[in-house]
Amino acid sequence: MTFLNSIFLWGLTAVSIPLIIHLLSQKKPRIIYFSDLRFLELAASRSVKKFRVRQYLLLLIRCLLIIILTFIFARPVIHYVPSSKNTETIFLIDNSYSMGYYKDGKSQLEYAKSVVKQTLNLINPQEKIAIFSFSNILLPVVKNPTTDKGLIISELEKIKLDYKKTDVINAVNEVIKYFQNDKTEKRIIIVTDFAKNGWLLKKNTVAGNYKIICIDVGDNKPVNFAVSNVETSGNKITAIVSNYSDDKKSISTELSIDGKKYKSAFFEIYPHKNSEWSFDVKNIKNGIHKCFIEIEPDKLLTDNKYFFAFNYREKPKVLLIDGHPQFSDFKGETFFLKTALANYSDVKVINFSQFGNEETSGYSILFFCNVSDFNKDEVLLLKNLISSGKYLVFFPGDKVSSEKYNTKLSFLLPCEISSILNYGKLSNYNLLEGQEISTDETIKKRFLLIPQHNAETLLKFSDDTPFLVKGKNNVFVFAISANLSYSDIPIRPVFPIIIKHLFSYFLESDILIKSVNIGETYQKIAGKIIPEIVSPDGKIVKNQSELLFEKKGVYEIKNHKTEYVNVNLDVKSGESDLAKIDTAEIKKLFDKMFVGVVIADGNFEKKIKKILYGSELTKYFILLLLIFAILETLVANYKKS
Repeated sequence: MTFLNSIFLWGLTAVSIPLIIHLLSQKKPRIIYFSDLRFLELAASRSVKKFRVRQYLLLLIRCLLIIILTFIFARPVIHYVPSSKNTETIFLIDNSYSMGYYKDGKSQLEYAKSVVKQTLNLINPQEKIAIFSFSNILLPVVKNPTTDKGLIISELEKIKLDYKKTDVINAVNEVIKYFQNDKTEKRIIIVTDFAKNGWLLKKNTVAGNYKIICIDVGDNKPVNFAVSNVETSGNKITAIVSNYSDDKKSISTELSIDGKKYKSAFFEIYPHKNSEWSFDVKNIKNGIHKCFIEIEPDKLLTDNKYFFAFNYREKPKVLLIDGHPQFSDFKGETFFLKTALANYSDVKVINFSQFGNEETSGYSILFFCNVSDFNKDEVLLLKNLISSGKYLVFFPGDKVSSEKYNTKLSFLLPCEISSILNYGKLSNYNLLEGQEISTDETIKKRFLLIPQHNAETLLKFSDDTPFLVKGKNNVFVFAISANLSYSDIPIRPVFPIIIKHLFSYFLESDILIKSVNIGETYQKIAGKIIPEIVSPDGKIVKNQSELLFEKKGVYEIKNHKTEYVNVNLDVKSGESDLAKIDTAEIKKLFDKMFVGVVIADGNFEKKIKKILYGSELTKYFILLLLIFAILETLVANYKKS
């Protein structure tokens, strides 16, 4: 306990006054001889004892009255947190994107600034103050403790929302490290929304002689919805919307393409669940489109919109040329191939005899299946197809003459078709994770392909011989037939995987699309300058050495290849989930450094002042003074009946 006006404690010396008066007022008894009073001795003795008890009680009460009166003038205070006159206060203000949540018409960051100002008004003028803002990184606002409150408030107002997640423990650790060589007593005041995902990172708090006070500016029952991800597959878009509240709700969602509304939907999301909205995009131009998915406004607007680049392509038209038609489609050269291509393209099948008369300009890809030979006009047509950018794929078979192919098509093929081999097994060479195949197929015959020096082997057999070869001129050659005459691969699950892998090369382009979180830096090639950058607002910047993604949206980066970068919030980090952490868990995290939690409500000033400087006991001593004054009056005027 301390005293605000300790000089008045000299008043305690006044306690001696009642003692002196009591001692001086005692008189020496006189002896008077009188008749025999033996019968009155007992009664007189009892009366004297009661009188003395009352006099001592009065003395005690009057001494206590002086002590209480002295304490009233000295203004006693009881402290809950030990502190000294040199204590410095460090404010940590959460400015992660969850602090953009609106409560009663103001963002939680604005509430945080307001409670800091209120606390500043209560702090003693001689106390030094420092301020830092934090998300998952700590940034100094006023890093050197100062008593200049004008400067502090000015810098406080400059704090803006960061679009990163919260990491409270990291912020505390960084502050303790920053002041580790400063022996001045310090208290840390953390102002945050108490969203639990910002606390439950498995890190140990750095030990230090600090006292930590937490101020809660968050909503007690937050309601938030977010577009947590968007996935594209071909011309299909899937938006994932998350409900972080305790109630089921119907949400309206909208897709915009190149700034224009394209599609909208309305669907229900259950509490703490995700809901998917999937659809196929049709009837727009081929190529890259800048898009976003947006849900209806809620109290946290920053996670309501997700930006992405979308590479729209109509299904390519594919021509299958059957070199050995059969009465039964099942036994033909193109039946299984047509089935495997159904999901990726619009397919037409013709016999090779019709090839010379077919209008091929509308086709992107042509498959030649077990075509035995090509005449001069057909060879010239193949040459023109390559010149016009078409993809040509050759499946050999029992009608194919390797000698004729190697002679007439040597300028075209990426490999030499050599001898026929018996048996073989496929390997997982060059297949992506998740595309691995089970090599239990039966291969009776296969061609030995000998790649040219500039060709690329895309798939292999287990003996390391080529299964699929690609040339620089977009000509592909398989080592097996497309029907069941050489193997059972066309009826195995592996066949659609192979065709899908093949189509990844057909759809390959110079346009790259990737996604990053806001606040990340573009990873350029060492020593290279980025020639041109188009930001989401259309601003063009040239010849940059690096790029920090500071805004949400789609960035266009023009290097040797055009690259589109989707920049969004890291919703997967859990920052959009505003459910609060329990005070008991915070106490475990900070252990002995933890002082308490103050809720930013109507009684905030009273509560924070109590924690910072304790409770003044003057009113309780005034009550005691009144009680003892009444008691003194009763005892002093007491008369025996």
